[in-house]
Amino acid sequence: MEVKESYYPISKSLYQPFVSAEILDLNGLLLSHFDLADYCIWTTAWFNEFAIHQVVNHYTFIEVDKDMTESVFYFLRDKNLAGVFVEPDRLLMDRYVSETPSPIIINKLFSRSPIQVRQEQDRVLKIPSLEKLLLDLFLDGHLLDAFKGSEQTTIFKHVFQKYHVNIKKLMTYAKRKRQVEALKKYLKQNGLINV
Repeated sequence: MEVKESYYPISKSLYQPFVSAEILDLNGLLLSHFDLADYCIWTTAWFNEFAIHQVVNHYTFIEVDKDMTESVFYFLRDKNLAGVFVEPDRLLMDRYVSETPSPIIINKLFSRSPIQVRQEQDRVLKIPSLEKLLLDLFLDGHLLDAFKGSEQTTIFKHVFQKYHVNIKKLMTYAKRKRQVEALKKYLKQNGLINV
């Protein structure tokens, strides 16, 4: 079987994560108030499909243009949503975010991030592509600690076994973040690519 350079074998399916009612409601709330051209929304619950250890307290991430982070934060706080944080550092993560049930974390969206656009409940829903999730997990310094170490390797292996991973898209995103060599080394060490 011939395989395209940027994809793994054809028999694997495309990644389409389950989008919860909470994510859809949050997406609808944001789109009803903001004209968000570039954004994405996702949850750490999506990693549980690939992880051995199942994390119970899921974080929801809203990534928006850097000029919108504060506006989105105050809008959500004004809507009485508890547990909303803007770009928390490690100390804030350890002391507050990790102890908050279902926190919402607002971060800057890196320009030209690989995003999937879906239509859900008559609204546009923008979620990260599988390649973005993988690279962000790989590069994360403190937001995704529950999925680091051997769990990260397990997640990568399970993703590569089950789904199409567009290597070209993954490497392009890594290049934009200046992490191509580190990512290639990691993928090679774990037997995921032969580049």
